[in-house]
Amino acid sequence: MSKAPNASRISSHILLVSLTSLVFIVTGCATPVPRPSAPATTAIPVATPPLVKAAPVPKFESASFNELPSWNAQFDGEQWKSLAQAITAQCIPRLITRLPEGWRALCSQWPKVDESLKLNPQFAASELKKWIENNFKPFRWSKGDTETTNPAENYAGFMTGYYEASLRGSRTKSDVFQTPLYRAPPDMLRLDLESVYPETKGQRMRGRLLANNGVTRIVPYFSRAEITAKNLLANQELVWIDDPVDAFFLEIQGSGRVSLNDGSVMRVGYADQNGHRYVAIGRTLVDQGQLKREEVSMQSIRAWLKANPQQATSVLNSNPSYVFFRELNKAELGPQGSLDTSITAERSIAIDPKFMPLGSMVMVSASHQGKTIDRLTLAQDTGGAIRGPLRADYFWGFGANAEDQAGLMKARTLFWVLVPN
Repeated sequence: MSKAPNASRISSHILLVSLTSLVFIVTGCATPVPRPSAPATTAIPVATPPLVKAAPVPKFESASFNELPSWNAQFDGEQWKSLAQAITAQCIPRLITRLPEGWRALCSQWPKVDESLKLNPQFAASELKKWIENNFKPFRWSKGDTETTNPAENYAGFMTGYYEASLRGSRTKSDVFQTPLYRAPPDMLRLDLESVYPETKGQRMRGRLLANNGVTRIVPYFSRAEITAKNLLANQELVWIDDPVDAFFLEIQGSGRVSLNDGSVMRVGYADQNGHRYVAIGRTLVDQGQLKREEVSMQSIRAWLKANPQQATSVLNSNPSYVFFRELNKAELGPQGSLDTSITAERSIAIDPKFMPLGSMVMVSASHQGKTIDRLTLAQDTGGAIRGPLRADYFWGFGANAEDQAGLMKARTLFWVLVPN
């Protein structure tokens, strides 16, 4: 849940409120141009500015199941069961109203499931294939660029990977366990102003109250640098970790398993975020000349941070976003995605909900590490770094292999969306 991330991983708006005004400042926007002064008495010729070409509008183009890569292979062997599990995870009764239009009726036809997410053992691959083909229509996701000189590029998207992290920790601080994972702070305001400002729909706004000279304002919540340097969240520690780099990457992934020093395991997941925009530290290292763009991967970033401990803090703080965590039920079948259900290894993806609804069924075809991944997936998560159309984050699961695959994944990808009839 690239995530920075759900997990992790939310772009932000900085919100300022006074008693007489309500002003939104979008992080990263340019400074407003000053109002021009009165014109001179002598007219000065001004060249006509060139027309700015509008960006293409992404489209969904009608397709057929025969056009989907490796379609029949999706139901071979045992691999279809993970797809059935992912569908089951989002068809539980409490989630039906959150799914895209058409899914409510389809979930009522799905083999009866309960909150334990156990699939009916009598269900078969042939039934799954028939259920999908009878109830869905494929559409190919396109950039909508009618003027491209290379038609193939019109369908080329991009997919990265994420995983459930593995960490070592303790419920109490010690010489070994010094880095905290924090709970969502009680003084952080969660603001929903869609009814007043419709353009804020889907945006998570965070702030805190600041009283000064009898005036109370809502100001941005503390940034990463402020949280880590000033010990502002004392007594909100969920667990203590032995490695600050591991703790940072957990924020990007959004979920993890912490092996505690008493021999038990704590599962943690995304709880909230401080409202600041996510900044990729890989970009920071490239901008500083520390890494070349083509060298950037999770592995190379980790190696640089370990080799440069004196500079690591400033690089980490270049990302002002900070993710807070909660302890998860150990019985969950997987980490919790943004759809508020367990996500499934190699079947769940994170997407930008501005361009695709959560819960959508998506066929991805990607080239990764010399191999082709043709996989029918469910859009069950979001991420702060996952922005724009034809963009996804592929959940690899838990373990060393999942971490390696996710860290190296920068894959050119084709997308088809299966829309309920």
